[in-house]
Amino acid sequence: MSADLRALVVELQKRIGYLERVTGYFVDEASLDGPNGDPVVKFPSKKWQGPDFTGKRFSECSPAFLVSHAEWLAWKSAHPKAGKDPKYAAFDLVDAARARTWARRLARANGRAGPAPVAPKPWELDDEPEGEPPSRPMRDEDAEPVLDLRFV
Repeated sequence: MSADLRALVVELQKRIGYLERVTGYFVDEASLDGPNGDPVVKFPSKKWQGPDFTGKRFSECSPAFLVSHAEWLAWKSAHPKAGKDPKYAAFDLVDAARARTWARRLARANGRAGPAPVAPKPWELDDEPEGEPPSRPMRDEDAEPVLDLRFV
């Protein structure tokens, strides 16, 4: 790899890291090793069609499940139940970021690019019927490596 290309890759890595920090879409990798970095899956998404990971830690789940779970948690955070304490929506948003980061870490450990996390678009959230997250059924075999994470 030429020096110019290497410098470009380093610059892109810095920009991606910055965007990940300010958007909250991912958490810092080091925080996954902390006391709250590996939460337990309490309730899986209704749209998930693969194996049941209820009761498992994020580190024990497949990357495809974690992407689907993150999508569901983000949707739950954007649509809190009436009368429920808003702090739970914030917790769901942080857990969604943890799930995405765990999916990326596990995909890297398997030596392949993992499924690219899919965030619901703001205009899609308003069009969805109440009570249903905006995700499609996903299974492990449906996951396609779309994003090359070797340089991230």
